[in-house]
Amino acid sequence: MRLTYAGATVALLLGLALGPVLAACRGAGSDAPSPDPGEGGSSTLAGEPTDEPTDEPTDEPGVDLATGARFANERLSLRFPDGYRVDRSSTSVVSAIAPDRAHTIYYTQALLLTDPDLGYLMDLSEKFDTWDSRPRRLPTVTIGGVDCFHLRGRQQGTPTDAYGTQRGSDGVTLTFILDGAPAERQRVIDSVLGTVEWSPL
Repeated sequence: MRLTYAGATVALLLGLALGPVLAACRGAGSDAPSPDPGEGGSSTLAGEPTDEPTDEPTDEPGVDLATGARFANERLSLRFPDGYRVDRSSTSVVSAIAPDRAHTIYYTQALLLTDPDLGYLMDLSEKFDTWDSRPRRLPTVTIGGVDCFHLRGRQQGTPTDAYGTQRGSDGVTLTFILDGAPAERQRVIDSVLGTVEWSPL
């Protein structure tokens, strides 16, 4: 099953619409939304370090790589964190949801009708994905030897980081919608990105 970018986004929107319901069922998250890390907000008290997520995936030797369910297709392979429930019902949109917190990771893949650069791919994400407001464009990051764009903002009121690139005729994106402290979110992101292995083109 192959989708265009817009088609994959419709599927992603349907998945995101269920996010608040799933979070309520798990009893995760807080009553008040935490400040947007992309808009200068801070959830720390006066005198505490800000502990913002870094713009680059952490490549320090101490990073613990994800050891949960493995996902692989013709574009890449990766692992989700241990215990995350993975929905593989679509080949173009795969989600992994934590059992005990409001953490959702989406892998999306969509057929591209052009040969875009990373800026164009960011334009598509800003236009079609469910950002609460326009996300921050952060510097290009290298994941598994491949340059990827990085957007940071909020989706469904929750801090969100998205990484994407083009592989062959497809645009691929990993979106992390994670509540919790910035350092915790960064650990989850790094644990997954550190497992990404791209298939040869």
